[in-house]
Amino acid sequence: MPKTPDTQPPAQRSVFFYVDGFNLYHRRLKQNPSLKWLNLLALAKRFFPNDRVDSVNFFTAQVDPDDETSKKRERQRLYWTALRSVGVKLFFGNYEKREMQCQVEACEMRAIYWTWKEKKTDVKLALQIVDDFLEKHPDVICVVSADTDVLPALDMVGRKALKLKQKVKIILVLPSATDDEYFSRNPLIGSLAQSASLPEEYLRDSLFPNQITSGGIVYQKPPGWS
Repeated sequence: MPKTPDTQPPAQRSVFFYVDGFNLYHRRLKQNPSLKWLNLLALAKRFFPNDRVDSVNFFTAQVDPDDETSKKRERQRLYWTALRSVGVKLFFGNYEKREMQCQVEACEMRAIYWTWKEKKTDVKLALQIVDDFLEKHPDVICVVSADTDVLPALDMVGRKALKLKQKVKIILVLPSATDDEYFSRNPLIGSLAQSASLPEEYLRDSLFPNQITSGGIVYQKPPGWS
């Protein structure tokens, strides 16, 4: 017997999931190597088990751009291969070399040193969110980041949604075990998006298997990520 309308399951929402790779890495993964082999598609589905995850987007930059023999760079490229194997879209910023001066009070010589600064990743993240909303009309936009630079994009989406009379739920996942810190840094977040934490359980439940296959080639999880 066909189901009557009042017994139909609720329609699945279209979810677009965005991850600020630099922010997630430094806040949750760097200090815990066992979580670095993270399947972002599985993580998105962990957050939205009853919805349809239509797009997972990862924003990153290539480390050690001047060192082709970098082991860190090899591990990063392997991780990108794993992400692509499950359909995650990658968007790239870049690292720029910056001259810095020592600001330690005891450093009388104010020594000059060089460091690397990630650039353009946050801009690409913000632009992609707005473009996807206008072009693809997701029901849910979920962003994993604690970078306040993303807030203007979320504000714009909210204002455009009102103007277009289009419903969209915006969720900002702080890469931390609690969202209290984010509210203390930016008390207006509640008017732009729903704030959520990132439980370690979700991360551990969303890891790739130790061995994956992509393009007929078998890849192993990097040594040390266990």
